[in-house]
Amino acid sequence: MRAKTTILTAALLFCAPVAARAATPEPPVSEEAGEAERASRGVTVSVDNQSWQAVRIYAVINGGRRALGRVESRERRDFRLPEAASSGRVHLLATWTPQEGITTEPVSLTPGTRLEWRILDAPGGNPGATQSQLLFH
Repeated sequence: MRAKTTILTAALLFCAPVAARAATPEPPVSEEAGEAERASRGVTVSVDNQSWQAVRIYAVINGGRRALGRVESRERRDFRLPEAASSGRVHLLATWTPQEGITTEPVSLTPGTRLEWRILDAPGGNPGATQSQLLFH
């Protein structure tokens, strides 16, 4: 009888914590935690340069221009925008010479936003004549 009691006690001691964990629901994720997670991700932009010219990429945030980097012809490159991009009006600027470039319309962004900017040669292939598409994800 004592052996049965020991086995039963051992089984209860083993199973009780497992059953308690299974019965305990996951705590809900608060809105603040969700906002913090999005803020930690920041704003990213993927530049897909489908033109025949290499371009320098800038973020213009609340009137101030910040260099992000260079994207070679027919290449794609990802950039993380400065933190200030999450709280103001932003437009992107691509230049192929100091005097020539293309820009996006100003947009308001939130943390966690992903942008894709496609830079395309204009129909007819005129040098320096470029089109672009800005996509939000």
